[in-house]
Amino acid sequence: METPTSIKVVKPPEYFPEWKDVGFDESAFLGAQVAAKVVFVVDQGQSKGYMTRPDYNDQGPQGIHDYSL
Repeated sequence: METPTSIKVVKPPEYFPEWKDVGFDESAFLGAQVAAKVVFVVDQGQSKGYMTRPDYNDQGPQGIHDYSL
């Protein structure tokens, strides 16, 4: 096996180009936007990264813990 002598840096995708020059003041909000995009848009909710209202009504607050783990 050979050891690599160089690496290529990949440009990260620009999901929200309007936030490119905002800085770190709103980084938590932008992170939440990216997470929401992944959970609700990319796989159309198939990963069940969220809890529906009927599920919450059935399971109660303990269901939130079950969904998050």
